Amino acid sequence: MKYFRLNTEDEWGMRLADFFSDLQDFDEGRHWQSLFALMAEASHLVKPSQVFLSQAATLIERIGTDSYQKKLEEWLEAILFIEPQVVFYEGEEGDSFEKVFLTLPPNEHILKGLIHSALCIEEETLYHLIKEIALKAYAFYKGFAQPSVKIGNAAVATLAQSQQAAALLIHIRDHVKKRKTQIYIDSQIQKAAEAQGKSKDDFEDQLIPDFGFDEGLRKAEFGEYWIVAQLQDKGKIKMQWYKPYGSKQKTLPATVKKQYAWKWQGFKDKCKEAEKTLQAQRNRLEAAFYNPRVFAFDYFVNDFTMHAIFGFFAKKLIWQFERTNGLRETGIWQHLHFVDAYGKKLEHLAGADVQLWHPTESLPLEREAWQEYLREKEITQPFPQAFRSTYEIENEEWGQTACQRLSGLRLQQNRFRALARVRDWKYKRFANAAGFREATRNFLHYKIEAECWFDVSIPRGGLGQVSLEIIHIQFRRYGVAMLLNEVPAVVFSEVLRDVHFFARVAALESEIPEADFLSEGKPSPYSRAKYLKNSYLIDSPIGEQIEINADRLTWKGEWHIAEISLEDATLEAPPQLRELLIAQLEDTDIKQKAKKQLQNKADDEVLYQILIYLLCLEAM
Repeated sequence: MKYFRLNTEDEWGMRLADFFSDLQDFDEGRHWQSLFALMAEASHLVKPSQVFLSQAATLIERIGTDSYQKKLEEWLEAILFIEPQVVFYEGEEGDSFEKVFLTLPPNEHILKGLIHSALCIEEETLYHLIKEIALKAYAFYKGFAQPSVKIGNAAVATLAQSQQAAALLIHIRDHVKKRKTQIYIDSQIQKAAEAQGKSKDDFEDQLIPDFGFDEGLRKAEFGEYWIVAQLQDKGKIKMQWYKPYGSKQKTLPATVKKQYAWKWQGFKDKCKEAEKTLQAQRNRLEAAFYNPRVFAFDYFVNDFTMHAIFGFFAKKLIWQFERTNGLRETGIWQHLHFVDAYGKKLEHLAGADVQLWHPTESLPLEREAWQEYLREKEITQPFPQAFRSTYEIENEEWGQTACQRLSGLRLQQNRFRALARVRDWKYKRFANAAGFREATRNFLHYKIEAECWFDVSIPRGGLGQVSLEIIHIQFRRYGVAMLLNEVPAVVFSEVLRDVHFFARVAALESEIPEADFLSEGKPSPYSRAKYLKNSYLIDSPIGEQIEINADRLTWKGEWHIAEISLEDATLEAPPQLRELLIAQLEDTDIKQKAKKQLQNKADDEVLYQILIYLLCLEAM
């Protein structure tokens, strides 16, 4: 008989050792020992092999499926309640480092085997426990490393092999923070989709639950009170309580807190999970700009736009329809059909291919028409589309392999690195050496890699912030530099948009000129934020109620919150507040005050509109 070893220095290993010492039946003990020895032997496997599953199933049957399932649930649940352990090691050169474990080696090998063995039972409860173990394994513990990436990967690989549990992969991916882990989970979703003969996107569509939402709303009753959860345009969920006779309740009713605490906690947890999924699907839709997804019209209309989560976003976006004769039209959902930028219904779309519209694919006249349509209908898109900043190749760049528009601008390295991760750029930080360094971003659909090259400067004496001076931007396909005029318009525009974003947010204070060349002659959100902070908010009576970040101004009143985009002056506010502001707009004195306040920036129409909103808020 093959043997295995347990480490009894941790609580979980002690539990297993106590179980074996309490076994009375010789044959049962022999089957348990054979099963654990099999798990120890297969510890090198990330995902369970068919040979392992076949042998494990035979041993589980001899033990008794019900008995094994009961112990398996107990041991997996115990992992969730035991604190991870931090172990410090001494390096060869006298330095120390730490590792975090869910359970100490070699117990980890047994835990992997137990997770794999859940496929022999196919029980939903076990899969949910494995999902929670994966989340715990991937979560950073008290500022240290992830407790056990190997355990997390084994849990994900196990769930990917079960059709019943595949939906849990979406939940794990949407909750983990490390990009490398998200990529691994995506690869497992891809394999699960291929196993069922589907594309990854179609497979993922069918896995996304609706969380009980219908037309963007979810209602629940708690005795005489009820609550409405509402999906928001930017991927958030807003909750509102109502009293027995229908008036609004500002806070959690005391009755609900006392009598329905468990039900209220379940409702909150469900909405929190829905919000995570909502934001992930919003990002997934935006990624379709540079990883285009083509829908069949029937599926798009009958399934995709009707889904409670991503359908909520799809109806606020502009889509491009390519007919069988090659004719292309753009449209947005309105009253059970699609209309163009002038409100005219699009006819005979059956059989057309559908994909997300990017503003570089249309002439400026059509872009402006869509912007006007969205303003008129007061539609707030989940991410910038019609109002998206776009960049085109200039005449002097034709035939060149490098774009030098932002050449010479210096960025703070740490801030840039954090922003780069958000926008899917790869950059390895320079700590102790100056030199040339590039940040890269891959566009897999186009087989193009974008490069932004920097000259890294280290402060004298090693003190202070490391700065990156932009040299140029290049594009490569199969490692060969491309002419800028050969780069697809969407890729060129998105890369320049990213770099301008980095420049606005991560540039050294002394590097941003008043002329603000960062938006090709147009004032940028940064310059507007700087102006408002230095010229308006200092003396404004509502200055303490306003927060300004990179591209957004937030006003927090006593009862309401309003957000104003510094890029296009788009206002996001509750209906009651919006009505009050509209009423204030009829006051001509407010417009005169705004013009007087602008002084030498009177040509900035966006800043003018922002000031009007702020003066209206003052007058309320």
